[in-house]
Amino acid sequence: MDKKDELTQIVKTVQEDIGQFELLYSQIINKIYFWCYTIVKDDTTAKDLTQEAMIQIYKKIATVQQPEYFSSWMYKLVRNVCYNHLKVHKRSDKLVLDSDDYTVKYEQTVIEERRDSLPEEAYNLQEIKRLIKQFIDNLPMKQREVITLFYLEEMKINEISEILNYNAGSVKSRLHAGRKNLELQIKEYQERNNVKLYSASILPLLGVILKDYQDDICNKQNLQYDKSLYTVSNNSLLFNFLQMLSEKLAIVIASIVVVGVITAVVIIGLSNQDTNKVGDKTTLSAFNDQGMYQKSKGHPYIEDITYLEFPMREGIDVTIKLKVDIEETDMKILFNNEELSFEKNQKDIYLKVRENGVYTIVTDEYKTNFEIDNIDIYAPELVEAFNEDEYLLLVINDEQSQIDFQKSFIEWRGKVYQIPKDYKIKGKFDGVVKVTLFNYNEDFIEYNLDFK
Repeated sequence: MDKKDELTQIVKTVQEDIGQFELLYSQIINKIYFWCYTIVKDDTTAKDLTQEAMIQIYKKIATVQQPEYFSSWMYKLVRNVCYNHLKVHKRSDKLVLDSDDYTVKYEQTVIEERRDSLPEEAYNLQEIKRLIKQFIDNLPMKQREVITLFYLEEMKINEISEILNYNAGSVKSRLHAGRKNLELQIKEYQERNNVKLYSASILPLLGVILKDYQDDICNKQNLQYDKSLYTVSNNSLLFNFLQMLSEKLAIVIASIVVVGVITAVVIIGLSNQDTNKVGDKTTLSAFNDQGMYQKSKGHPYIEDITYLEFPMREGIDVTIKLKVDIEETDMKILFNNEELSFEKNQKDIYLKVRENGVYTIVTDEYKTNFEIDNIDIYAPELVEAFNEDEYLLLVINDEQSQIDFQKSFIEWRGKVYQIPKDYKIKGKFDGVVKVTLFNYNEDFIEYNLDFK
């Protein structure tokens, strides 16, 4: 069971028995304190806000309808607590709430050991961690937020967008600005001190460094569970029960009203002599974080829609699995109002899409949309990876992307290996290997490989 599944199970357990809240507390307290500290940059204030946020989570945990998305719900709640504090106290440093400026000021830090006389491969990770932590602290808040969620929590752009209430473009912009800001600080430090911190980009190590940073600042605080703050009383239980009951009752009433309206419309429509077409009927559709079509909402004939998420050059292979075998003439797939060709094999539909955008599946009177946004002719594309003899071999499509070999790495068991131009990395690799490919525009894409 991975960490996300474990957290989901704990949330379900606490929802069934609030007396088990300490289980959840131990899992999330460091995350919440670090998130508060990331926003307010003050130990004491962060600790007070952490307590306030934890009490709110305790009171509202029963209202979480999708435990698998608890982390996103939690980060959004905690962020609201912190922002409300900043607004009430009207922090004078405008930088905190508004700025995305690249320019930063920071105190000069002296490194213990001069690095210019050492081989680049012999870098000491501990030696640079504290400097990078300081550089992260120097980032404007909006950049720190995105950097933290993307690298520490490994969240996707759409998840970060939901938490921060930004559109995806703004998230990507702040992520890019944060990277640039860090690289600028590193470059300025190296030039000022005539020292080489690292043989290439530090970005692939940000997740490790942020986790270490989180542990550092949390270990300095007394974040132990205080049972007196989370005591269940009969009144609170009754309040939560009535609150949940009222919410469910409101949903039931709303459903009855909607059904009544629909029924009335149908009756009125049937009473008319003109023939009414229902070909424009559109059902609800939704996608989870793996890009899979959610079975609980949507097309009555569609089981799921699957495709690879990582960037592709030529197009995306899409598979549509049907619940029942239907005739080909019963289904159309449209893009920009043009009908696309596809192959059908009993319950499976195979389709090659070559442009980003919204695709529409039409069957009988139902319509369902799915969106493709990961076709990029300039993306560094990892086609295949496999172990052969004493090497890990990468097959990469680099005709358009112009890969920057000085910055492209693989990370395995805490070690970083530069990717050579022949794409052969010496060593025997098993388990999870992270591949990071940079191009000369300083964009990069990460792939997680699992050699079981």
